[in-house]
Amino acid sequence: MNSKTVVVIGAGPYGLSVAAHLRGRGIPALVFGDPMAFWRRMPTGMFLKSPWTASSLSDPSGAFSLDRYVEAGHARRMEPIPLPYFLKYTQWFQRNLVEGVDSTLYAPGSGEL
Repeated sequence: MNSKTVVVIGAGPYGLSVAAHLRGRGIPALVFGDPMAFWRRMPTGMFLKSPWTASSLSDPSGAFSLDRYVEAGHARRMEPIPLPYFLKYTQWFQRNLVEGVDSTLYAPGSGEL
């Protein structure tokens, strides 16, 4: 077993996916960042440009894809994907696979997290 802890900086789709894969392999991972902060600042009426098949976050077993989100009864499939729909999906992903995200933000020049 690995005794090292990996730090993931950023809690957007890639950061959450990386953390899910690390934890899925039994590697402790600390995630720092405000989950989906950049995405939450986008206009609410926006739709994702990517198709359904390219919009799932990645997890080791594939159990938390957009298809699984729909199958679990959280929503019906919608294309194009509205931004609020995607954000709810990423919250579900995070709750199930990447709990404990530290949303502490680093203030440049402060020397502290």
